[in-house]
Amino acid sequence: MDKTPVTVSGIDVADKTYDGKALTYTGTPAAMTAGGETVKVSDFTYTWKNSEGHILDSAPKNAGSYTLTVAVEDSRYTGSDTLNCTIAKAAVTITALDVSAAVGSKLPAFSYRVAGLAEGESLKTEPTLTCAADMNKAGVYAIKASGAEVPEGGNYHDTITYVDGKLTVYYYNTANRVTVYGGAHGIARVDDYNPSTGDRVTITVTPDEGYEVDQVLVTTASGKKVPVTRTGENRYVFEMPSDSVSIQVTYKAEEKVVYTDVSPYAWYAEAVEYVTVQGLMNGVGEGKFAPSATVTRAMVWTVLARMDGENTEGGSTWYSKARTWAMENGVSDGANPEAAITREQLATMLYRYCGSPAVSGSLSGYADGSSVSDWAEDAMLWAIEQGLIEGVGDNKLAPDADTTRAQLAQILMRFDKKF
Repeated sequence: MDKTPVTVSGIDVADKTYDGKALTYTGTPAAMTAGGETVKVSDFTYTWKNSEGHILDSAPKNAGSYTLTVAVEDSRYTGSDTLNCTIAKAAVTITALDVSAAVGSKLPAFSYRVAGLAEGESLKTEPTLTCAADMNKAGVYAIKASGAEVPEGGNYHDTITYVDGKLTVYYYNTANRVTVYGGAHGIARVDDYNPSTGDRVTITVTPDEGYEVDQVLVTTASGKKVPVTRTGENRYVFEMPSDSVSIQVTYKAEEKVVYTDVSPYAWYAEAVEYVTVQGLMNGVGEGKFAPSATVTRAMVWTVLARMDGENTEGGSTWYSKARTWAMENGVSDGANPEAAITREQLATMLYRYCGSPAVSGSLSGYADGSSVSDWAEDAMLWAIEQGLIEGVGDNKLAPDADTTRAQLAQILMRFDKKF
């Protein structure tokens, strides 16, 4: 019996630039007869071919031109739809990063940033960074990058775009132990320009609209880098060494954070972008944030410890230093690190982190206010007063509900901006 011809539609493949990931199609295929009737078929097959017509074992990911044929597989019907798609070569940009040094010092080490490479890929040849600076004369000199090569495989344009950086050679202000260079696109200040050795110095940065902090470099007069820790939104701290220091802040255009599982219309979308850009939270891999996943107590210890300037790297476990910090500072008892953190536990840790300020009022206005644990009541009152925590609907607080990553992102954004 002859098969009835049908038209196949409903599938789309968008062109893209090489990113190391395979092409994907969207939509749901449908089969329709010449008379306009949509018919149910047994199955559809999907066949990828390259520009030479060779069938591929899987969806393509390398730069090139391809076709995807969606065909009916059914004993009664026949038909297919072939879609053309392209993966364009990616362009690579190398930017030399700004740096500063004192008059009379040695030429500092230079660094750079690469944009356009797929995740996990690196340049075939690293760039050479040069600067024809007179280190005995104050001024601004161009840092030039050259000589790099893109990875092999034909997925990148051979021509690389280079963006110059700036070396600022300056005279130390002998009246101050700290000299600040805010750089283009923002302003930087410190809370003490003449700190004593061992003092904790706070740097506050205000980027111009459309920009964010790229690097904060603190360097001694002898060229030694001083460790810097981010403690909040555009706030950084360092311990004053025995030598005078210069602070160089560089900026970059704000980057739009995109996770495949975070809709731009989700109530938590802004918060997810904020905590990612500020380095408070990261994705879980494969371009996902997992907004509905629960948060552990150890994760919160680590976030708060880093916000307080604590180095949480190393230790017997990934959270051991953060756990010690939380216990020593009265933020947590350190129990059950891998357990999910409840909303009232999170409020309590934030409350203790801020010094357990005095509060007044009651939670009787909430339908489940009486279910808040006695030890968490003041913390929940405080968190509500500060606008950190809100109800979850039906006039309830859900104090014993596990905290999701989306909820934590929202709370951390509010907390980081306020404190």
